Amino acid sequence: MAENIEQLRNAEQGKEIYIVGSGKSIDFIPDEFWVKKTVIGVNFVPLRVPSKYLITHHYFVLNSFTYSPLIIVTSEYEMGISEKEMHNKRLSGDYFYYHHLEQRFTEVDLSVFDIPEYLITGGTIITSALHFAYMLGASSIVLAGVDGGAINGEINYAGYPTQTPFSHCKAVNNQLELMVSEIRKHIPVVSLNPFINFNLEGNVYENSLLDS
Repeated sequence: MAENIEQLRNAEQGKEIYIVGSGKSIDFIPDEFWVKKTVIGVNFVPLRVPSKYLITHHYFVLNSFTYSPLIIVTSEYEMGISEKEMHNKRLSGDYFYYHHLEQRFTEVDLSVFDIPEYLITGGTIITSALHFAYMLGASSIVLAGVDGGAINGEINYAGYPTQTPFSHCKAVNNQLELMVSEIRKHIPVVSLNPFINFNLEGNVYENSLLDS
């Protein structure tokens, strides 16, 4: 059965919520860390990180979660097709869908931030995940695997099914900053560093690669 995400509003009221992307830093976080955490995994991330929620724009991602106990959240229609085909014509099973404005790959439109049933979209699903976590009633949001660059020359954690191009990171970093700035008017948003300090324990972080 399909329901609008408004049914989930404040479902995690007062909890710290983790949003987990596919960045290489995930390889440095032990599995035990995620125990008893409230996690929103984006795209294929729940295959690697134990998650309560899965959020994606892409219906093909859902093929990997056909019999999953995850709470699935997806766009009301597939992005990148010539015509809008509503969710009930393209998906089956239990899931939650959200309305949204036309997806803009170079900027985010914050005008629907306070409008029920809508999530903000941008060039990365992390944008929608941030809005979703806020809608769930998070007391704070922690981003993990949202690296914005490469660690030891790699963008994604080992085994991630699709490789993120450097150009994608460069295109969405400014969008994420705008989205986070809006949410920080209400609750804290921070990023998880899996190392003991910013020396990264001898690992090498690069965002100069984004210019290549």
